[in-house]
Amino acid sequence: MTETIGERLKFLRKQHHFTQTQIADYLEFQQGQIAKLENNQRKLKVSSLEKLCELYNVDEDYILDGVEDYSKHDFAFRSNVQNLNLYTISSMNKIIHNIQLLSDLLDEEIIEKEEYHDGYLEITEKAKACRRIWDIDEYTPIDIFRVVLDKLENVTICFLDVEENFSGSSIKTRGQTIIFINSNHPLGRQRFTLAHEIYHIKYDDEFVNCDLDHGNDENEERADMFASALLMSKEALFNYEMTNKIKKWNLDEIIKAEQYFQISHKAMLRKLTETERITEEESSELISDINYNARIRGYDVKLYNPYSHEDNLILGNYIQLINKAYEQGKISESKKKELILESFNNDLLNSNEMDDLIEA
Repeated sequence: MTETIGERLKFLRKQHHFTQTQIADYLEFQQGQIAKLENNQRKLKVSSLEKLCELYNVDEDYILDGVEDYSKHDFAFRSNVQNLNLYTISSMNKIIHNIQLLSDLLDEEIIEKEEYHDGYLEITEKAKACRRIWDIDEYTPIDIFRVVLDKLENVTICFLDVEENFSGSSIKTRGQTIIFINSNHPLGRQRFTLAHEIYHIKYDDEFVNCDLDHGNDENEERADMFASALLMSKEALFNYEMTNKIKKWNLDEIIKAEQYFQISHKAMLRKLTETERITEEESSELISDINYNARIRGYDVKLYNPYSHEDNLILGNYIQLINKAYEQGKISESKKKELILESFNNDLLNSNEMDDLIEA
């Protein structure tokens, strides 16, 4: 039973496998103050209530009065995060909450497509099937961000300034798909993270729970295999090797190929090692200052730097939902401004160029 505020706070904390120390750090309290809150010996301040609602993605009414059924989110994590910053979870949940709110307000009918539900296929075949559905042949480089935004329905991609050990995660909720990506990682790694999340979105029956102590290595390995095959299959590598008459994979050829396929330097070396084009020892020697080595060979180094210079950036359906809800009179102008601010698009409040962002 969760009849009191303290009981509900304890229930929420345990549901997420957080410790009192973690919550205390998040609220900038002493641990003893959390114990008092959970034992109803201390009143909950408004500022703390707001932060806890963001962390757990619940309405204030649930914590204060218990008037809402609580359902914990499921996430699919790109990395085994043991010490994920609670501010990261809070930032993610705020975006999820806003998208859920807009989706509920618009009450759009969601039609589930069955074209991906082919679980009998091997991992690499699933990657090839995706390319066929998207009308992209196996040997052509794939603009994964553009494809996801164009080909997948109701997708929002969120770049967040988070800790290094977090690569990304995804969730499907209210007919919406939300993908989070670390904004600090280089573009090649971000592309791999996005491809990895496509596997979770399309082929996982259930998402990995957002538990700090949850491990799901086998599933993560499958998603990694899928991402690798989606961005550059072994057959695509062999075809490239034959077409370019490569006899020996030196640094010149490696950088040229990774630029062509737009995959990270480490991913390229890993693929060449797996296919026995280079040895483990050669791979270790070829991990060098890739920015410098690409520049002196005349290549653009965008691949080795983040997608955007912005710490936080949102692309895709979220902005469209805000605009649609406002046009239909579902939200006020002040709520629209609030949601735009929380989407890290402050410049839109002083601009008439919202359509440009929606279509970008």
